[in-house]
Amino acid sequence: MEYDGLNTRSARSLFQQAAACHKAGDLVAARRKYQQVLKREPYLVEASYHLGMALVGAGAYGKAISQLGWTLVLEPGHRDALFALARTLQITGREGQAIERFHALVSEVPDHAEAWHALGVTQKALGRLDDAEASWRRTVELAPLQGETRALLGSLLQSLGREAEGEAELDRAQALDPDNPGILCLIADGYRGAGRWPQAEALYDRALATEPGHVGASTGKALALAARGEAAAATMLLEPIIATGSTVVDLALAYAEVVPAERTRAAIGLLNRALKPGPPPGAERRALLFALGDLCDRANIAVRAFAAYQSANALAQGHFDGALFERQVSARMEAFGPDAIRPQAAKENGPAPLLLLVGLPGGGVDLVAATLTRHPGVRLLPAAPLPHHDDPRPDNPTAADLAAAAAALAPDLADGDERLAVLPLEVLDLGLATLCWPGVRVIHGNRDALDAGLHCFSHDLGPAGAFAADLDLLTMRFAAERRLLEHWQEVLDMQFLEVAYERLLRRSQETLGALFDFCRLDWHDACLEPAAAAESPGRHRRYARHLRRLRLALED
Repeated sequence: MEYDGLNTRSARSLFQQAAACHKAGDLVAARRKYQQVLKREPYLVEASYHLGMALVGAGAYGKAISQLGWTLVLEPGHRDALFALARTLQITGREGQAIERFHALVSEVPDHAEAWHALGVTQKALGRLDDAEASWRRTVELAPLQGETRALLGSLLQSLGREAEGEAELDRAQALDPDNPGILCLIADGYRGAGRWPQAEALYDRALATEPGHVGASTGKALALAARGEAAAATMLLEPIIATGSTVVDLALAYAEVVPAERTRAAIGLLNRALKPGPPPGAERRALLFALGDLCDRANIAVRAFAAYQSANALAQGHFDGALFERQVSARMEAFGPDAIRPQAAKENGPAPLLLLVGLPGGGVDLVAATLTRHPGVRLLPAAPLPHHDDPRPDNPTAADLAAAAAALAPDLADGDERLAVLPLEVLDLGLATLCWPGVRVIHGNRDALDAGLHCFSHDLGPAGAFAADLDLLTMRFAAERRLLEHWQEVLDMQFLEVAYERLLRRSQETLGALFDFCRLDWHDACLEPAAAAESPGRHRRYARHLRRLRLALED
């Protein structure tokens, strides 16, 4: 810590005392003494910065953000303050602002490996996976021996289906620090996410052998055991750690996921204890609140469940402009009227076979996608919504325009893979898609709208699901999107099949047979598995009074 610039002996002495208290971990005393220094020297940059760091250490994140911001007013290029501010914004769930600060820092200091790493973590939290990959690749370029970043990069690549690349990065991470339990857990998490249970459990065991009782290894192994159907073993692994009084967030979340029904109230108690000291109002706190809501729902305590979901949604990030969405829907209905001219699509837009999958958020789309992707003759393309929704289609589009639109909607389509390509598509983009691929097959994954709305409200959908954080916005979006879907069925050139979520659960073989006929696929037994594990219909009935506005809007 620097003491230069202090104009009085008393201020210099106070700063030294504050620094000593800070180093010793006495944050209360350090904070008080830094404030006394600033009363004497209000524009002392280092005192302002270290006060901000003491506030971070004490969990006073709002005040820390203000203090670090003031530090940057005093010295705009203060790199440590900029990094600390970005990290504090990140952990308090303000990911968008954090990314702006991280970008400012790496623009100023392009070789700041720690900032690139944290930027990647924040981008991944927002679902910006390509950006996260680029940031982590820059990190390992600057710091080749950074095992944690390589482990995160490997896990990300595996989640994107790039198994060989991902495994290579995980192997490099392990070679760099073979006995570090934290690195071993990150690598194991990657294997667990890819469904490779034996490799994941072996690494968790190695981490536990290195550091018995390691919470990350214990929770990771418990989740792997539960995924393989060994929930009892998973619970037994976690309960001795819980008995020590630990309220670590990852432990509480893992226990909530694996606990048997008869231990639900014990898990509720653990989540409440984890919430009391309180992680900051960011992703961890949202996750705890959503988990608490799910457990209360399981215990049939609907009032407490809904309150937990409301508290979680109050911390949601992102913004949904309801008025803009309404304008977008109206523009499409006008542009794609019954008398609209249909231009010819370019032949090179992409080879058959292609199937589009649409539906209301939280509806049956995910279940239909999971069902189809169990079939060896099917591949799921990544959703690629168009960035400019204000223009429903260009005026008099040429074949080249449509070819470009097709490439934007399905960039991975023309890669020579002969399996049936299934493309999840936003309802807003369906009109343009049928111009690109006239006569295309479209599956509408339908579900009871109240169950779908409750599903959205009770799950963390990330920034893209900002509409679900407010029941009024959710109601508006559902009503507008359903209106647009009905319009599409009347005016678009497509082959259309509706697959009802409830019917797929209750009459699985019959419904699946019709789905396979439409998709021109042969029967495959594994496709029955997702319906057997899906959420039961009718959950909304326990929340009838909370969902009254949504029900009335959909009845109009």
